[in-house]
Amino acid sequence: MKLWKHDVPGSSQISSSIIEDERRQKPVHKKRVGLSMRVRGIDCMLADIEMQIRKLRQERIHLSLVREGLTNRLSGLRRNVDVA
Repeated sequence: MKLWKHDVPGSSQISSSIIEDERRQKPVHKKRVGLSMRVRGIDCMLADIEMQIRKLRQERIHLSLVREGLTNRLSGLRRNVDVA
């Protein structure tokens, strides 16, 4: 007759509730896959945000150059009006 773990004196017996809890929990591999997918999604979202920030900075630089050009033109027109 083969001895089972619960037949060996001094060994602890695992309650059935602990075994059921372990069965209900997701396997570690699935948890890691889900977590890595979430992290990848967050990384993509951050990359999109960084790209939008870069575009907005370029637009700000462009608008400041346009504003500067308009200011120079208007000041040149005012000088011509004052001289005439």
